[in-house]
Amino acid sequence: MNAEEVMWRMIERIKYWGQCLLYRGSDVQSGLEGGHEAGGLGNDPRELPRPKRSVFNISKYNSTSIVNKLLGEHDMIGHLAHQKDSETHLQCLNCSEVDTMADCGVCLDPLQGAGIFSCLMCGNNTCWPCSLQVDKCPFCRAALLPDFRVRNLGMERLLAKLALPCKNYRWGCNRRLVESERSSHEEECSFSPVTCPLHLCKWHGENEHFVEHMKQSHSISLLVGNGITIEISKFRTKTILSDKKTRKYIVSLFCHSAIFTCKVFLHKKKLRMVFLKVCSAESYSKKHFGAWLEISSSFRTLKGIMPIAQCSQNVKELDISCQSLVSPWKKSEEQVKITITIRPLS
Repeated sequence: MNAEEVMWRMIERIKYWGQCLLYRGSDVQSGLEGGHEAGGLGNDPRELPRPKRSVFNISKYNSTSIVNKLLGEHDMIGHLAHQKDSETHLQCLNCSEVDTMADCGVCLDPLQGAGIFSCLMCGNNTCWPCSLQVDKCPFCRAALLPDFRVRNLGMERLLAKLALPCKNYRWGCNRRLVESERSSHEEECSFSPVTCPLHLCKWHGENEHFVEHMKQSHSISLLVGNGITIEISKFRTKTILSDKKTRKYIVSLFCHSAIFTCKVFLHKKKLRMVFLKVCSAESYSKKHFGAWLEISSSFRTLKGIMPIAQCSQNVKELDISCQSLVSPWKKSEEQVKITITIRPLS
């Protein structure tokens, strides 16, 4: 073997290994065309006919067919049911964190609709009413100067578009509200915590515990019915003593799927009456009620209708002079009857 043959053999070997490196790990064009002639090399595996490689176009297959082939027919039914449930009920892994961040750090009420104040030092948020009642930031204790109290309008616009829980979610309400729905819903929400209607009592809690509280703490039992008659004997004497001692007559009635409290006071020669709807079923939360009154004595009879307040913030009082119920010509004792009938207002 002369030097020229050795050189050609080396060139063929280099050409062979170069082609192997060139076509390894990729679509071999020779395979796609049906084969490749080795050019005289008997050990070249490309001399054997190779099957054509079909180009796999994934765009021809949708996600359902791929999942169906992977899961099988039986598992596919469960997958489609889970997919449909996920589409109808959107899930968020950190929704509870978002709800917590949307509450005021002081009063724990939702920031939505209340105005938002952001501390310039730490950036934490409180509702605007709470920020006006403190001189220092509740989080970093930095002084809050009046001239630097600015509402965070960007955060207010963001929260206005989010569906956030009702402020009564701690008591069982599951409604999520945007800003335009919040005020109307929370005024009539049946899950609002009940406050004790009696003066100086700070109890508040769920509807189901109200009756037990009134009975144990104030010795007032719930009466079933939409009407009651309160009789005040020795009315003239009690009117004279009312300047020094106030007399109270408190009744709780259950009717129209709601609990009403009727309070009658004899104070400073005036007969004062207050009516309050404490709690009601959700279907009756939007209904308005009134108290049909008939106050009678041997001297005079008064009749009228008193609207019943929906909540403790809108309580209305009815004052009647005791002198108008007793005869100025008689000195005998009078007995006053107060008949109360609760009916829905049309």
